[in-house]
Amino acid sequence: MKLENLKDQFPKTPQNIQEMIQREVQMQMKPNKKKNTLVWKKSVAAALVATLALGSTVFAAVQAYQWYVEKQGTYGLKTSFSSEQGAQPPKQVPQLNFQLNYLPQGMVKNPHEDSKYSNEEHLYQGGVSVWTMAMDKTFSPTSIPLTDKYITNYEQLTIQDHEAVYADVDTTGQSGIPFDKRIYIAYPEYWQVVEIYVGSDVSKEEAMKIAENLVVQTGEEMLEFSSLQKWSEKESPQQGIEWPDSTPTVSKETMLQTLHTVGESFSIPSVTFDGEEINVSAKVANVQVMDDFSLLKEDGIDQSMKEQIGADGKLIQNKIDYIKPGDGIDSLNEVVYSENIDQKLVYLTVEMTNNEQKEVQNVHFLGDFASIVETAEGFAVYNRALMDNNAETMYVSPTGARTGGEMDYFDVPERGGNGKNYISSIAPGETVTIHIARIVNADELDKLYFSMEPSGSGLMLGESALSIGYVDIRQK
Repeated sequence: MKLENLKDQFPKTPQNIQEMIQREVQMQMKPNKKKNTLVWKKSVAAALVATLALGSTVFAAVQAYQWYVEKQGTYGLKTSFSSEQGAQPPKQVPQLNFQLNYLPQGMVKNPHEDSKYSNEEHLYQGGVSVWTMAMDKTFSPTSIPLTDKYITNYEQLTIQDHEAVYADVDTTGQSGIPFDKRIYIAYPEYWQVVEIYVGSDVSKEEAMKIAENLVVQTGEEMLEFSSLQKWSEKESPQQGIEWPDSTPTVSKETMLQTLHTVGESFSIPSVTFDGEEINVSAKVANVQVMDDFSLLKEDGIDQSMKEQIGADGKLIQNKIDYIKPGDGIDSLNEVVYSENIDQKLVYLTVEMTNNEQKEVQNVHFLGDFASIVETAEGFAVYNRALMDNNAETMYVSPTGARTGGEMDYFDVPERGGNGKNYISSIAPGETVTIHIARIVNADELDKLYFSMEPSGSGLMLGESALSIGYVDIRQK
């Protein structure tokens, strides 16, 4: 997932965290009545008796707090930090800022994400993310909510004189560079808990060095304690969540009315970098299918794409795991079977025309490649797992191309621009040629459609995408 569009202005959570949250929500546990041993520990830190003066606000430090850790089933973990009974939090607590005084070689601060550090070769995957949640005012050990699932190992330890928990997370079924380690550190003097999510590209040893050298500083901004998300709200188990047994579908009539052919011009909603709505049309002039990147400009190929090229310069096969999900409490996700599928690069030549009576600058564009199949009900988004014959598999985890997705590659005219997916300028009536490409599974070439709906709804047969229309780029 790239940030070369409007996401530059509105940075979002890294894709791996989004996938993790979505997957965990879908695999919420049902009530588990199994009894487990409760570990309870009270900490009274002498260093916390002092008060901390912050501007005109005097913040009383927590002098005692309770730490609860309880296993749920085999892989569930309940963790809670709570102030001593009767202790009252201040109305406001300081915003915490972080300084990482140790980073593994090659890791840098992500320019688009606060408190996010990644390997410079893959800025939007893996690495380390740091944030906080508020400690609860009071908390009963009989009502600890489930905070983590898929935990294969955990340790209670001390980091910089603060109590902490380290946990290993099973990430079977997650693609890319998943977050497979978590560290929680209690900062009762600020009524907050620091959470550190660590990617699989960082070893446990390196993760501990990062935590041990983490500097937590108070910022100038004070936050209303009542408005902060509390630790007990970190994850509230939901019941009845099941894997979907269908995919987005539209009638045959609706789909056929909106289809465009290669070479056909159609209007697209477009905006400038400043948000001005403009009248622009687009046309897919040509479609080419390649085994390599010979048509691409080097500066447009990101690291994730390069990883799909073998020593011979050709695209490698995509290993796809078919997953039977566990509940994260008594069972883990299981790879039922795997298969290797050839990959292809689909390279589009797209012509964009300015229909305004004036020059327009920094014109935004976005392309989605959607795999869509015709069914008895109409047209449906292709779902490899649901359309698999094995009833146990509920989703797939690829090492390469997914089923449909946002453009992997694009280029803009040599005359300049801001370096993102914006065309620097188009004169009245002028047509500018760009190129858009994506790696796809070879067995989906006969299912491929192209959408230029700017918000990404083209991946799911969204109403906006249907109103604009899909370009039929299927390769027979």
